[in-house]
Amino acid sequence: MTTRILLVEDEPALLNLYSSTLEAEGYAVKAFKLLSAAQEALSADLEYDLAILDFWVGKESTLEFSKVLRIRQPDIPIIFMSGGADELSLEMTSALAEADGATEFLFKPFKMDAFLATVSTVLPSS
Repeated sequence: MTTRILLVEDEPALLNLYSSTLEAEGYAVKAFKLLSAAQEALSADLEYDLAILDFWVGKESTLEFSKVLRIRQPDIPIIFMSGGADELSLEMTSALAEADGATEFLFKPFKMDAFLATVSTVLPSS
């Protein structure tokens, strides 16, 4: 069965890069630029094997979204990623994600091989 990944990234170029990289590895990716669109997608009865969330989508954190996702799928691994924001330091952003139960946190920019290695590491073994 194909591994399904939920991806939220507000930068179009990065969204395309991450999505195409994952798809080239054989993953089925549902990619969203807008947090509202990702929230609507959760109402469809789809199950995901992994969520990859940009911590900041615009000026909005994805922490609340991750909590809703965990209510629906308590065991889903979540990778947060961020390059920082004006509101919080990168260290504080990482600490918040870890406190929220992030499986991993990636600091942008990162190399695609490190990205894929992290994805592979956090996915449940089949």
